[in-house]
Amino acid sequence: MVDRNSCPTGSGRHKQASLGGPGAEAGIRCWGNFVLSLTLAMAMGLVWGAGSWEMSLATAIADDKVVAEGDGGGNAAAAENAAAVESANAALLARLNNTNRLTYELADAAAIERRLLSDLKYLASDELEGRGPRTRGLERAAEHIALEFRRAGLEIDAIDGQPFQQFQTYTLERLGDKNQAALSGPDGKRENLTALRDYVPLTAGTSGEVDAPLVFVGYGITAPDLGYDDYANIDVRGKAVLMLRHEPRQTDPQSVFDGLQNSKHAYMSRKITNAVEHGAVAVVFCNDQVLVDKQAAERRPATDNVPASDRLLNFRTRPSDLTPQVPVLHLRRPALEKLLADCQQKTLAELESAIDADLKPQSFAIPGARLVATTHIERHQGGLKNVIGVLPGAGALAEETVIVGAHYDHLGMGGGGSLAPWTVAIHNGADDNGSGTTGLLEIARQVAARAGETRRRVVFIAFSAEEMGLIGSQYYVRRPLFPLEKTVAMVNLDMVGRLRNERVTISGVGTANEFSEMLTRLAAPYELDVRKDPSGYGPSDHASFHARQVPVLHFFTGLHADYHRPSDDFEKINYEGVRRIALMATDVVLELAQSEQPVTRRRAGNELEDLLQGELGNPLQLTSRPALGVRLAAVTEPVAGVKVVEVLRGTPAEAAQLREGDIIVSANGTAVKTVEEMQALVRGHKPGDDLKLSVRRGEIDLETTAKLRSL
Repeated sequence: MVDRNSCPTGSGRHKQASLGGPGAEAGIRCWGNFVLSLTLAMAMGLVWGAGSWEMSLATAIADDKVVAEGDGGGNAAAAENAAAVESANAALLARLNNTNRLTYELADAAAIERRLLSDLKYLASDELEGRGPRTRGLERAAEHIALEFRRAGLEIDAIDGQPFQQFQTYTLERLGDKNQAALSGPDGKRENLTALRDYVPLTAGTSGEVDAPLVFVGYGITAPDLGYDDYANIDVRGKAVLMLRHEPRQTDPQSVFDGLQNSKHAYMSRKITNAVEHGAVAVVFCNDQVLVDKQAAERRPATDNVPASDRLLNFRTRPSDLTPQVPVLHLRRPALEKLLADCQQKTLAELESAIDADLKPQSFAIPGARLVATTHIERHQGGLKNVIGVLPGAGALAEETVIVGAHYDHLGMGGGGSLAPWTVAIHNGADDNGSGTTGLLEIARQVAARAGETRRRVVFIAFSAEEMGLIGSQYYVRRPLFPLEKTVAMVNLDMVGRLRNERVTISGVGTANEFSEMLTRLAAPYELDVRKDPSGYGPSDHASFHARQVPVLHFFTGLHADYHRPSDDFEKINYEGVRRIALMATDVVLELAQSEQPVTRRRAGNELEDLLQGELGNPLQLTSRPALGVRLAAVTEPVAGVKVVEVLRGTPAEAAQLREGDIIVSANGTAVKTVEEMQALVRGHKPGDDLKLSVRRGEIDLETTAKLRSL
């Protein structure tokens, strides 16, 4: 289950880096907080759950945001691995096609629970690396699901002869074994650094060797409009540049750098690009004192490799709009302070204070200092994909579809989505959502065994990238294999492994007239106490279908202390409960697939109002932030701007007659080329302000005005 209250920045900055400020380190995660974060994200145009990855999964927010990557920046390693990837895919497809259908004991409770345990022990094993994005473990999980679909008797050739609906290729990145770095001072003596303790190479940079003089360039900012330039009167061509993260006067509400907000100059991509444009051959980041002090105030326990403060960024840190060009490293301050002392220079804190005092750059070539480093980042091609199995229908209703879904991805080693974000450990996600995935597999076996009884087509989908914002299900509803207007219902399972007091929550009951009576009747044989939630929205993949007017049912057994923590393990699952829920869901699917008439859809009302009121039963009182109500993606063709991926109903964007496919070129006369620039423009206004938009629609240039409002 996606936790949208978390923000994968790892930011310790006082300025609010994005929609919710500190994000990953703060807040109790719950469905209510999910709604709050989601709504703010929608209001500010964040690419949340967009069905397209034109600008990857998120935009770079401040210089320290860890974001998902697109195609790896076109690096040569991706091309070199293409043949190996194609060969591996061919071998997998051959294995799938040579797998025979199995016969299962479908009515024996013990046999069902043994299958559930077997599937879940594998899916939630350390071998699968927490099924995190861009891991081999997630790839293995997809292969396992495809094999089980085949064994159940489903057709697994719906997508060009194979079961994988790939929606984004990416580059799998690992630290290679050749990484090394050292700093040398005036005496030429090298101070060797230890990777992951003293420094970390970042995926924002390339692999390569560096032996270059080291130049301190303040915050690495060139801002002629503000009369500030860290590169003024300093030549960095052929040199490595050392810069502080963030920007000057971070805690000053009157700062010319957008006060307490991050200005565009705080972004990592801008800093690296600026350094390269000035001729730098390597970039070295270090934490600023404001961040160090804030991390120290959090009083987190230190571990062997993770200090209490001055923490290193995640190795996989790369802004989505950045193509790696030079090696990029993040160093902890102690080694740099020693180097500055050896060179008889001011401390980092003194340099920061001097810049803050009068906004005069303090850049200088560090006398006799050099960076000698080898960065080694292994990059291999991979892909995020939904896994799809199909049971064909028969007769007059064969072209109508029932979808059964569950997401199979989780958090990997933790990160921003974890409720233990300071812990680097495998998050096995047994309940979230190994339980729903194993339930999906059992439903597939049960329904496929009754193939002759199903009039409608039943499509089983294991979604990927749910934890990143419902990306997989959003992709499917934008590119469905079978028409959504003929999809009569979608049944979703997410976190069904902790049945307590016989209670299961089923959301979406209000999306079709027949659902309430059906659930009461079908729950009785399994002695389940069904809590009926009318809303079709919520933090899982059914929400993507509900937004497209497909009736939905979502099964959920509740949150618990292990949610999004490394302790969510298979030993804690109530397998007897999963069996009962899976069998009840099977009966629901069979009734939906067999009935003469489809269920009667209830059209959703105002999307934002429904989202706020549905799950919690009463509206949330949100902040006064202005809202536009779109999902966006940066584009460069046919014009540079931000493309409207989706317009939410009942929002200023809809009132301004924006349409999906429009490209916003400018707002109030300011050119817009990235999603974060659009966010900043919206954020700089108040509810009730007009935002004049210049839009390219096809071959026509238009202007429209959106009146912003709060949610």
